[in-house]
Amino acid sequence: MFDKPTRRYFTLTFAIYLTLLLGLSVVTATMKTPVGNQVAEAPKGSASLTTNSTPKQDTIVSKKIPPLGYKTEPEYVRSQARIWYHTHIDGYHTEWVCIDEIIHRESRWIPNLYNTQGSGAYGLGQVKGSDTYTKDKPLLQFKVAIRYAIHRYGTMCNALAHHNTHGWY
Repeated sequence: MFDKPTRRYFTLTFAIYLTLLLGLSVVTATMKTPVGNQVAEAPKGSASLTTNSTPKQDTIVSKKIPPLGYKTEPEYVRSQARIWYHTHIDGYHTEWVCIDEIIHRESRWIPNLYNTQGSGAYGLGQVKGSDTYTKDKPLLQFKVAIRYAIHRYGTMCNALAHHNTHGWY
């Protein structure tokens, strides 16, 4: 019914949706608001702040709340890049498979990855010299990688063919 990349996209989207849904339900279920000597449940979907006390260590649910850098998680970055690519680039399905494979090979969709061999390559596409203006901007790193691949090879699939033969693009 659907091709493999489309099924993968829907599966990823559904997994992100479930993760967010379960994460929010866990957070709202564990929030409690002190009222006098009683402890009342906070209404679902609401947040409460108390200024007269600091939370005890055992009430902080750090494993269930996403860390501050969750917007740089590889799955999140890939999903956002795919959404942007789908809305802005023609030839979506064919070229997406190629750029997805290139980015996966180069950085595994980790946006703050430096090349440790001294070339100065940085980010999703491991573009040299791009760390100064693309740091903490994964979508910009993705756009720079696309711009580079199209400028040098004409299409993403030509860049992937070069990567297949030489090990770099």
